[in-house]
Amino acid sequence: MSEKNIENKLYNSGPTFSFIKMIKRDYKYVNIHDLLKQSNITYEEAADPNHWFTQEQVNKFYETCVTLTGDKEISKKAGRFALESESLGVFKRYILSLGNTATAYKMSSFFAKYLDKSADYESIIIDKNKVRIIANAKEGVQQEPFQCENRIGNMEYVPELFGCKLLEIEHPKCMFKNGGGKICEYIVKWQNTKVSKWKDIKRYATYFIIPIYLLLSTIPYINNQIYIYFLPALIFSLIGWFTEYQEKEQKQKELNSFNDLYKNYINIMDKGDSEYGLSNIIKKISEVVNTKQKNNEKFDTIIRIIKENTNYDYGIIFKSNRNVLNYHRSFGFLQNEQNFLGDLNYKLTSPDALKNPFVLSFLKKQPVVENNIVDFSKLSIEKNIQNILKCSSYISCPIIHNNNSVGIITIFNKETTRIFTQKDINIIMGIAPSIGNVII
Repeated sequence: MSEKNIENKLYNSGPTFSFIKMIKRDYKYVNIHDLLKQSNITYEEAADPNHWFTQEQVNKFYETCVTLTGDKEISKKAGRFALESESLGVFKRYILSLGNTATAYKMSSFFAKYLDKSADYESIIIDKNKVRIIANAKEGVQQEPFQCENRIGNMEYVPELFGCKLLEIEHPKCMFKNGGGKICEYIVKWQNTKVSKWKDIKRYATYFIIPIYLLLSTIPYINNQIYIYFLPALIFSLIGWFTEYQEKEQKQKELNSFNDLYKNYINIMDKGDSEYGLSNIIKKISEVVNTKQKNNEKFDTIIRIIKENTNYDYGIIFKSNRNVLNYHRSFGFLQNEQNFLGDLNYKLTSPDALKNPFVLSFLKKQPVVENNIVDFSKLSIEKNIQNILKCSSYISCPIIHNNNSVGIITIFNKETTRIFTQKDINIIMGIAPSIGNVII
């Protein structure tokens, strides 16, 4: 990829994936496959948190969303949905861990750069419940009005994350209206939580408790009633107790959110950086390829490396032989299960060969991905083998040697919540050529 193309990748896939999830939920009449096809975006790209899109891609995607849904306000709705749902994953948990609305708005300019490289963001606290947010488009970037609407949607939902109520969003400057230039300015005002209100009450009670005692001491009848003096103290104690209770409850929610954030962070760190992980696997496989071991021994070592350095459930490698794809190796299966897999083969010259995704991957020399498998029939896999796989998604990639397909590697996942993304495609496509050196 050229340096220019890399620079043009301005928008993280997270917000785009939010659109897709919202459309699945609220616009069930829209065919997601058609939406993505018309937008020239793959589901795997949108689902990959490490993928980025160009301005042209997000423009086309938005236009297609409006055309298929008929909803011109979909961008603002998607902005709200991104924080309402789990679409932004770790970013939402990060926001929750900040503990309050003001801090979340203040830090929005910090985490915005991890989702949007098209503008510089600035957040300024004006009051305890008021903030100014500025989006300044970078030189050479031409944003569109729907992106402004999407930002407003994000801002609208932030107070609700902390139990607050949005009061208003002023928009004094807009880069798309009234000569706003390259700047969009927003002033957000909200109503704080019950905890904040009770803290104010407690503070005011502290100010007035001594004057109340002094006032009571000047009233002759009350001055003789000693128990009356305990009444202000009791009220003050109840206010303090209730405030503390509310504060502990809110802190527990924040702690739970932070724990979720920490677990998410550890999960991401365990997987490691995708580019480093891929280069590390390829390095290990290359070292094996260059040894003096027999090919069968090399293959067994390569299988072990793939198994130990990825989080895929199963893998099957097919080798071509006289116009037939035959089972060659596998990992993740029990020994008795592998006995059944040995019968797997696909004819490359049959009339319906291209209807099989494994054969298609081999003949077209391109990866084939399917998430959420509902129909095993097109895989031409017998019932007993289907029961062994119990998979919900797969990636099939060609194994290329000297520019010729010599086999395929197919990876399966059984977890219903785990989908294959562009990162997974890159990993498998990166591994496949190394396997080509020992499969021949």
